[in-house]
Amino acid sequence: WTGTINPGISDKLVCTIDFAASFAEMTGVQLPPEACLDSFDVLGALLGSANAAGRGHLVQQDNGRGGNYGLRAGNWKLQRHDSRRRRNARLRLKGRKVARYTLYQLNVDPGETTDVLAKHPDVAQQMIRQLEKLITAGRSRISP
Repeated sequence: WTGTINPGISDKLVCTIDFAASFAEMTGVQLPPEACLDSFDVLGALLGSANAAGRGHLVQQDNGRGGNYGLRAGNWKLQRHDSRRRRNARLRLKGRKVARYTLYQLNVDPGETTDVLAKHPDVAQQMIRQLEKLITAGRSRISP
């Protein structure tokens, strides 16, 4: 978007679902409280504004069929494998059995090859609590 967004790379966490809240902010439209339950206003991050933040976390889900979830927050990603199986075509892990929870430190291991849950149980427990709260709420945006 010439003159509005400078080309480049950002390390801010955003998701396409955030377009709804961000475009509403950009156009001055007030979204109803129950609309776009997983959308955050990340307009500043999209526009490359100084000190802009992306979203604080991102929940991933396998369409509900296997009960598997991922929670990304900062440099961490927690995976909950209710099916107790993992799939990663690149690493040829189709159907490989795994623990219920795995934790990855993405700034060190962006390919998610090494589970560091045993090394960082405090991070894992905090993220497990956060993920369970989000699942129970049925939405990513929870009022405090």
